[in-house]
Amino acid sequence: MPGRKSLIETFPSVDRALARVQERVRLLVRAERRVGRVLAPYAAAVIQEGVRLHLAGREDPRGWKRLLEKHGIRVKADAISPLQAVAKLVFAESPRGSIGRYAAAMAWAYERVRRGFIQVDEIAAHVVREGGVVAVAQAWVEQRGGEKRVRIDKAIYEAVLDNLPTAGFLSVSDPDVELAREVLAIIRTDRNRRSRVIVLDQDPGRVRKTVVRYARRKKLARTA
Repeated sequence: MPGRKSLIETFPSVDRALARVQERVRLLVRAERRVGRVLAPYAAAVIQEGVRLHLAGREDPRGWKRLLEKHGIRVKADAISPLQAVAKLVFAESPRGSIGRYAAAMAWAYERVRRGFIQVDEIAAHVVREGGVVAVAQAWVEQRGGEKRVRIDKAIYEAVLDNLPTAGFLSVSDPDVELAREVLAIIRTDRNRRSRVIVLDQDPGRVRKTVVRYARRKKLARTA
């Protein structure tokens, strides 16, 4: 029809299309970081009041037991945090990932209060200074597990990934290569600007552990 553009005229080249979507990703990442900085003090305040609730429960064990029974809260003996029950109470309607992340962050803060390093009213400021809820939760998981036995909580892993920069998307064209959902790989670009994906590891536990350690070291390097 006259005046109607063809598909070739309507759509940009693949290189231009990729550049446009990558620019949108960069804008999205910057926006998420700005939002994160705004929300950080509020999230840290939740950690502070969660620790205060835990201490109140220790002062009144019978009342604490009744409260847990009233809300049907049960905690496994091998829970990631001694404040798992507090997190379950506070985030009763939230996904399990939020509970695990905040429980670990509360444990990190409570440990410092217990050892006399900080006061309860100083928790929020210290959490923000140390990089936020995700950072201190991650630190607690590593501290609790040790170098050999550390188990990276899925929620913490996902939060770490959200904070890492995204360069774009790749498609693996080899039909004989089967990739897991989580893959640790190196991407090398040759002279023809082709990206070669070299798979290093597909074990979910090891992939999470490596990514979280990398993010932790990158944060420490920035603050050093």
